Amino acid sequence: MMDKYATPLLIVREVGTLLGKTRFQKLACLLSAESRRRGLSDIGLRFELYLHGPYSRELSKTVDELVRAGLLVESSHATPAGNLQYVYTLSRQGEDLVDGLVSSGFVPQGLVDSTRDVVREAAYFPLPELIDRAYQAYNDLQSS
Repeated sequence: MMDKYATPLLIVREVGTLLGKTRFQKLACLLSAESRRRGLSDIGLRFELYLHGPYSRELSKTVDELVRAGLLVESSHATPAGNLQYVYTLSRQGEDLVDGLVSSGFVPQGLVDSTRDVVREAAYFPLPELIDRAYQAYNDLQSS
């Protein structure tokens, strides 16, 4: 179950500054599918179809817990269109925790590698393309 908490921390660590809850959700969906494709253990997140593609209630709750625990920093600002955009970064405590979990082996190296690969490939896709990829990943998750 550690992966459920490590996954959002790893994603933010790889991205640096993660812009948007929707982007967070889609990257986690892609990571879940990639981890399964690589034969890794389940990362503990279930996805369902929602307004903008696959959505995990567990991820949303876990991110809120990590923010309350001071491991993730959440801020927000208004976009030019007037929408609220959330921004996520790791706190110093979050950096130390994820580094310790990785170096001690509590987080499998395969999950670290999968996260790095997913983020490098998809983190900066335009949101509509990222959503399309997340739909594909969701379908992969449902068929396996």
